[in-house]
Amino acid sequence: YQRRVRAQTSDETLVRLSRGLLSSTNMPSDLASSQLQWLLVKKNNSFLVRRDGLTFSREPLNLKSVNRFRYSGIVNSRAAGLAITPGKKGVTLIKKKKGANLRRPRSSQNRIQLTRDFRRVARTIKHELNNYRPDLKKAALARWSMLYGGIKAGSGISKKKKVVKKTRGAKK
Repeated sequence: YQRRVRAQTSDETLVRLSRGLLSSTNMPSDLASSQLQWLLVKKNNSFLVRRDGLTFSREPLNLKSVNRFRYSGIVNSRAAGLAITPGKKGVTLIKKKKGANLRRPRSSQNRIQLTRDFRRVARTIKHELNNYRPDLKKAALARWSMLYGGIKAGSGISKKKKVVKKTRGAKK
């Protein structure tokens, strides 16, 4: 009896998933392969943004904001993302935990606060992703560079202003 109930439950979940009734962020990885999940989710999910014939994604764990399997944080068992901290003093590196409890999405992620200078944060990102997902290193560093520019501009820090010296004998 229990086997039959489990089989019906998994079939029902697949049907709900294909109809978009199951939350895409809580998709169980043991239910179906990540490739099958991608086929179900790639054209229709709540994170998609379509502009000028292009399709972007607003997933928190998508470093490039493009709708591709490689960068998708929904279906990949190992995904990484960068987000600005609430105080805008640095960034948070977010990584998925392996075998995490899907009913508790917040605890299924490793969050590392990075608030030091540009080079040290870049080095930490590089080392953290080196063993986790080496193919995402370049995208993560590019994202960090972009976010750092926004943090710097928002905090009022700018390059030193050049002092223009007046020529000798110039009129006042």
